[in-house]
Amino acid sequence: MNKKILKSKIPIIIFVLILIVFFCFVGKIFLDNSLSKEEKAATHLNLASIYGSKGEIDKSIAEINKAIEIYPEFDLAYSLLGDTYYRAGDLNKALESYQKAVEIKKDSEYYFDIGNVYYRQNELEEAKKYYIKVIELDSNASNAYLNIANILLDLNKTLESKIYYDKVLEIDPYNSNAHNDIGYYYETIGDFEKAREEYEIAIQINPGDSLARNNLDNLANQ
Repeated sequence: MNKKILKSKIPIIIFVLILIVFFCFVGKIFLDNSLSKEEKAATHLNLASIYGSKGEIDKSIAEINKAIEIYPEFDLAYSLLGDTYYRAGDLNKALESYQKAVEIKKDSEYYFDIGNVYYRQNELEEAKKYYIKVIELDSNASNAYLNIANILLDLNKTLESKIYYDKVLEIDPYNSNAHNDIGYYYETIGDFEKAREEYEIAIQINPGDSLARNNLDNLANQ
């Protein structure tokens, strides 16, 4: 190629590159303006989920906080922040995040998450209070009934706990966790035959239920 022709094309190439950069910049501005605050925040939550799946907790939290900065009323962001702190073992910050989520939206899942934090902190009565709130919003929340039953059993309220265990099976008869926990209930009150039956049902429903298998083995060794 003639060097003069090449030199004459250089300004054109530079001009084209400037146009490309300009339109990319304009396109980004247009895209940013076309997205709602919730959509923009959601992109950060997606990144947070990716970081969380890799165990990069600090980066995950940073992305969630960016989402909250963009859209402070984003209940899902606070919920995810609570989940992240919960997995990291920071129960106080998890509780704070879940409470913020439920302030924004009275959702049964957020009440359940708060109940789980209190349960893990062994604040049983407080946990029960939030599981009851779950049931008030969702009468078929079998896991809330199950947790209340377990709390009542921990509090030595065996007759009352049985009412809640029965309710769980009424809603979800194939809940292997429920059958395992009911097995433990029967074991607690000394009905070992029914305990064995419940552990076996749990294993039939979920052959991979190692907890039920361990409970059955321990029962056989007594």
